[in-house]
Amino acid sequence: MMFFGSDAVSMKTLERLHADQTSGGSDKVINHLEVITSPTQLAPVVAYAAKNRIPLHQPDQIKDWKLPESHPFDLAVVVSYGRMIPSHLLKSFPLGGINMHPSLLPRYRGAAPLYHTLLNKDKESGVSVIELSIDKFDVGKVLHQSVHEVNETDTFTTLRDRLSTIGAGKVMEVLRDLPEKRAASKEQSSFPWQASLASKVNKEMGYIDWQTQTSEEIYTLWRALGDTFGLNTVYRHSNTRVRLITVCPPTTQISYANANTNEESYPAGTMKFDKQQDVLFVRCKDGWCGVAKLQKENGKVLTAREFAVGYRFVNVREASEDIKFVKMQV
Repeated sequence: MMFFGSDAVSMKTLERLHADQTSGGSDKVINHLEVITSPTQLAPVVAYAAKNRIPLHQPDQIKDWKLPESHPFDLAVVVSYGRMIPSHLLKSFPLGGINMHPSLLPRYRGAAPLYHTLLNKDKESGVSVIELSIDKFDVGKVLHQSVHEVNETDTFTTLRDRLSTIGAGKVMEVLRDLPEKRAASKEQSSFPWQASLASKVNKEMGYIDWQTQTSEEIYTLWRALGDTFGLNTVYRHSNTRVRLITVCPPTTQISYANANTNEESYPAGTMKFDKQQDVLFVRCKDGWCGVAKLQKENGKVLTAREFAVGYRFVNVREASEDIKFVKMQV
């Protein structure tokens, strides 16, 4: 078997494949395993393959790459590889290939299904194991699909880890019954989910605009991007870049003791520290957005209290043009 993968989504499946290969059980599926990944040494599968002495391939150009002749390879298993597998290579596998995708296909085809699940505030997501198709991403027949809840507190990391673990188990189920799964496979059009594209996201999406974005929109961005690209803003007084490490749910309201009657006139980005909750509240489009932890550029993570004490506005109650966040410039 040849495993194609790169990032943390790939890791759970690679671990399960390797565990099966090295097991001595009678239901063992994999006799030989090798890995192909991106040329970068930062790919998580690189360290795992090296540690476990799994043969590793990192071709610069996959379009011209051929399978090694040292072992026969029956099947390709692909999880978050990020490149199109060329037709000549896919045809080299007698049993073709399968792919695990962390969404309810055909919804969220493409590179960033987990991000879009959270950005769209979906209540459910899922795992799809599909056939690989020649020259097309994420359109193959479905061998397995299961629906899983998205928790209100899920962030990118928690959702990724949960669906990756579930997906790895489903890949093994498909491999153990591959002929039967293929005989019962279904076209993606037979499922109720509307086809959509989960295009790549970028760091600029995490540049907060306090004037145009609501507390709920900022919290939604934090759930999706906070663990990876981050949510960023600028502290006006020192022109310091600040990352919002923990954003509070929109239900978090400023304490009565820290509220003023004229708050609706406060400029967007105005900050106020709430001593009763140890939360930094920032004025946004529809009210206040709570922030519990922050990090100055090249600095350590600070609690809201530490940030307010450090910038000497822990006891300030009135609006100030200095005590204010502004949007980062692209």
